[in-house]
Amino acid sequence: MNELTDRIITLPEALSILKQLGNQLPIGIMLSNLDGMSFYQNHAFQTWLPDYEVETRLWLLQMQPYLDNGQTADENLPHHTLALFEQNNYTHETEISVFWQNHRYFFRISTNPLYDQNNNIVGLIEITEHITALKQMESTLQQSRRFETVGRLASGIAHDFNNILQVINGHSEILLETYTDDARLMRSVDVIFSSGQKASALTRQLLLFSRRQQNEFKHINLGNLILGMHKIISRMIGEDIEMKLSCNDANIYIEGDESQIEQILMNLAVNSRDAMPNGGEISITVDTCEIGENTPLENNFSKPGKYVVLHFVDTGVGMNNEIIEHIFEPFFTTKETGHGTGLGLATVYSIVKQHQGYIQVESAPGKGSAFTIYFPYCDSRMFYDPVEVDEHIRAGGEERVLIIEDDENVRDLASQVLSHYGYKVDCVSNLAQAHRLAASTSFDLFLIDIVLPDGSGMEFIEMTQGNNPEAAYILSSGYTEDKPQIRETIQKGYTFLHKPYTINALLSACHEALRKKKQP
Repeated sequence: MNELTDRIITLPEALSILKQLGNQLPIGIMLSNLDGMSFYQNHAFQTWLPDYEVETRLWLLQMQPYLDNGQTADENLPHHTLALFEQNNYTHETEISVFWQNHRYFFRISTNPLYDQNNNIVGLIEITEHITALKQMESTLQQSRRFETVGRLASGIAHDFNNILQVINGHSEILLETYTDDARLMRSVDVIFSSGQKASALTRQLLLFSRRQQNEFKHINLGNLILGMHKIISRMIGEDIEMKLSCNDANIYIEGDESQIEQILMNLAVNSRDAMPNGGEISITVDTCEIGENTPLENNFSKPGKYVVLHFVDTGVGMNNEIIEHIFEPFFTTKETGHGTGLGLATVYSIVKQHQGYIQVESAPGKGSAFTIYFPYCDSRMFYDPVEVDEHIRAGGEERVLIIEDDENVRDLASQVLSHYGYKVDCVSNLAQAHRLAASTSFDLFLIDIVLPDGSGMEFIEMTQGNNPEAAYILSSGYTEDKPQIRETIQKGYTFLHKPYTINALLSACHEALRKKKQP
């Protein structure tokens, strides 16, 4: 047998074994006398905070100067005296958040009485768990749930809101084309149309961070994209703000949606401009880095590898920790009423996550803000040319069209436009009426709302193709692309119009659908 276990070991040997065992544990252990002076501690504390010199005092007492300023204290938090522990003979547990060297750490601390052989309390046992990773996981989950809740709300209201915008924008276009000689009227209508377009953009922004907008990913040279936006951003931020760009490698590529990456830059620029009312400096740099297995947990990287790093730094007023905690939440804003929607940084966060990236923020009052965004590096340098959208207005050749749309105003608008450009138009508000009319009349084209009160547009196509084998189909909706019917429409190759669409887009879609149907 082993010599050590085959005899009675000495007290120093036993203490050495216990010390080695304690140093292997993933929790922190401290033993102290009743004055709170520690006479034993294992190595966990040095492992967690290697630059922090652990003193011969209880860990809870040592952490007091670094407590989060926003943390409240009640009778169960760490202001108990040691005498109170001795008097009540119970276990005290608390969780604390501390800041050390610009990082936030979370600990769960349990303090228990230490008894001698006569069952008298002679000291304290303090057990500490490092729960930073757990807290970050909880925070990420809570944030995901908040985004999901707002996303469902956004998706739910998008349909009705887009139908309203369809009517406003569509009739504005008609007026702009009809009353070209009335300058005063044109100015007013142009304001209405521009406002409608801005409302459409706001809806898209709302849907972006809720992850309910379809992406168009391709390979993007991030440095070239930023250089191409230099003039636009410069005009937007004003002459009193200097912008410096530095792209260390012209061949740094990511895979992403170009319009969304542009939106990240625009939103960050607006945020920085508002933080520098008296002027300042914005610095944008692009570089690469390697993320390994030992990356600090606070970075929340789930996939080690090569990343493209976008640094966006300003010299603005900065933010305190309480604001940083909430800046990516939807509708959170520190701006005055009417000067911000609270969607800018929430949209940035959502876009970054959709691109499998990570975002970090460093800021302090009076010291500006630095946003660091990590995108997965793309080795391929192939470019995919975007599909050109033909918006040229083409008049119909007296083809017969059936519009199936439950919103009366949208239905009347589409009918008015198509009739004006030569199409013969019939309208119905539901599928039951559409089936009856399609059974007795031959149509060249069907313009169908995908989601109707009594069924879906795809169901109608499947049931009527036999009676109208030569017909073309266009499906439209104000809902977002996460609807199963919309995904099915796109997957099966049918023409899809997302409301609010322009008159040009409607006419081009009709022309293209009919042209494709006539091809052998």
